[in-house]
Amino acid sequence: MRNKHSKNRIIIVGNGLDISHKHLTKYSDYAEHLITQKIAKKLIDVIRNQDYHNNQLFNSIALKNFQLKTPISPNKKNYYDIIYFLSIENKLKELSIFLSKYSENLDKLINNNFLINLYKSSHTNWFDIENAYFRELVSLKNSYKNPSIKKQVIIKRVEKLNLEFDYIKNELLQYLKSIKIIKNQDFTSFFYKYIEDKSIENIYIINFNYTNTINQYFERFKLEKNIIINNIHGSLETGKIIFGYGNDQNQDYKEIKDLEENEFLKNFKTFEYLSNGNYQKVYENMLDIYADYEVDIIGHSLSLCDKTLLQEIFDSEKCKKINLFKRLDCQNEKQQKILFNELLYSASRIISNEKTMRKKIKNFEDSITFP
Repeated sequence: MRNKHSKNRIIIVGNGLDISHKHLTKYSDYAEHLITQKIAKKLIDVIRNQDYHNNQLFNSIALKNFQLKTPISPNKKNYYDIIYFLSIENKLKELSIFLSKYSENLDKLINNNFLINLYKSSHTNWFDIENAYFRELVSLKNSYKNPSIKKQVIIKRVEKLNLEFDYIKNELLQYLKSIKIIKNQDFTSFFYKYIEDKSIENIYIINFNYTNTINQYFERFKLEKNIIINNIHGSLETGKIIFGYGNDQNQDYKEIKDLEENEFLKNFKTFEYLSNGNYQKVYENMLDIYADYEVDIIGHSLSLCDKTLLQEIFDSEKCKKINLFKRLDCQNEKQQKILFNELLYSASRIISNEKTMRKKIKNFEDSITFP
């Protein structure tokens, strides 16, 4: 693959790999799934069976409105009327389209305020969700420090936010389990170059995805090369995943920690990493034993949500080169350069100084393409 490089290769894998395989793993795919398979289906079930009690997904105002409805022609301008009659008539597709089209009105329907805000903000990336959660915490932190507001009131709000975040996390786990993982010939050829390259002796893959897409390309070569795959955020097989905010260098994070209120810290990756041994294995099996290494970025956006671990890898003196790939699916070189630069800007927020960044990151012209 390259003439001169380290014999040790670290491959950082992100959701872009799954998306390139046309797996429906974008946040927008999941958001659509929640509307169709959870909210709309549950609405039809609740309204058709008149099951208006002990329902935690929908708010009491919505349930009361539905309970008072009668099977007459709906008022086409009334939000609750339209939902009620589409549900009574078991029109899942039409109901899903309506809920998606007017997602800014979900606060009239469901209890999960964090989920409501996500739909209102039209987020498209997973790191947007983790950042949105962190911004909510920062807002609550600022309120907590306000002497005119009772601290216990704020803690209750944090508890509710964490429960709402847990709902999104648990539903995500179930959603991803339903996705069928496929293999792609272009990627088979691309990854086989690592096996063919005799100068690469050790391959350490840090898989930030919950899916095992990357595994299918390397598992059968473990006898030929020293290949280790670390599912750093957990896996669907175990049912235990890490999903939260991962920049513990942020000043707001430090202020949150100094509050000495543990409820604020429940969804930070810094602590989640200690729920299993995967983080320590990055050091035990790679960082502590490699004399030097190169890093390849495959489908990872290099967002701040994973800064904690990525900075430790990038900033190490052992890290000799960081390879960002050009996108083969771009329409032209101009678009390739734009997307390459976006990765470059993200990397600059992780690597401690620009001199190190310029020294380590392979330039655009010399970079190879990624399928």
